[in-house]
Amino acid sequence: MQWFQGIAGRQPVLHHGEPHPRVVRLVYEDGRQLVLKICKTSSTARCEAAALEALVEEKAPVPRLVEHDPRGLLIMEYVDGVRLGSMPREALEAAVPALLESWDRMHRAWQAVQSALEDHATHCRQDEFVDQMSELGEWLCPRAPYPEHAAGAWEQLVDLAVEAPRTFGSLDYNPYNVLKTGGRFVFLDFESVGLDWHHRRLWQYTTRFRDPQGNLCWHPVLRGELDFTPAVDAHYLLFAAVAIRRWNIHTQAGLTVSELWGSRGAGHPATAAWRSAWSTRRS
Repeated sequence: MQWFQGIAGRQPVLHHGEPHPRVVRLVYEDGRQLVLKICKTSSTARCEAAALEALVEEKAPVPRLVEHDPRGLLIMEYVDGVRLGSMPREALEAAVPALLESWDRMHRAWQAVQSALEDHATHCRQDEFVDQMSELGEWLCPRAPYPEHAAGAWEQLVDLAVEAPRTFGSLDYNPYNVLKTGGRFVFLDFESVGLDWHHRRLWQYTTRFRDPQGNLCWHPVLRGELDFTPAVDAHYLLFAAVAIRRWNIHTQAGLTVSELWGSRGAGHPATAAWRSAWSTRRS
């Protein structure tokens, strides 16, 4: 293949601070730099290749595909930048407007290319989501000052979230798959695409924001810097709970669960009911 010619060296691409096992940067004698990615399977390579080609046509903030080898190899444009998952909190706070602008561009591009990528889609299953949220509620609700009230409100929240429409896009939400380069963000890794909740995508991409000590505690939604409709508010509450359960965010941030829920406005009545179930004030 032509891209084998003139390679002067190879350098690892860091992911979570470690060399990525399937991605390497190729440095050429003429100064060019490309990325070689070994996809998990030939089918995921076809999916990512098709997604990149379609998204570039829509001028989405993604790297340009140079070549796709049917055996599962991709050659892509190299994008130099800082991984969203490793940015310090101060930089994240300043970058929120640029992140949301790039996020909106991606959202519009995904809707435009949905029909072209349907054959590659593996949609998020609603029944699995409900099961996961039910299991999480069984863990959280007994810990509330008003367990029965919390359990009923939790069921309403899950129902409210499920009723929200799903949109097409990536199904890999790792914040290390987002690069800040200059004044914009570039999104990576499209081996899996399909329908999911739009607000869950943004939450998952941003839920690992860290403070200067490395604690997983800062988030633009929890800080009240982003405002959404009631249905989206329900989703954010649910996935804030997922983050608490998975990464113990409230303990690392020095907050109680009650304080965390109280950091945003009420929104939908089910959301308000869930927050009140955690309230330590008794009438």
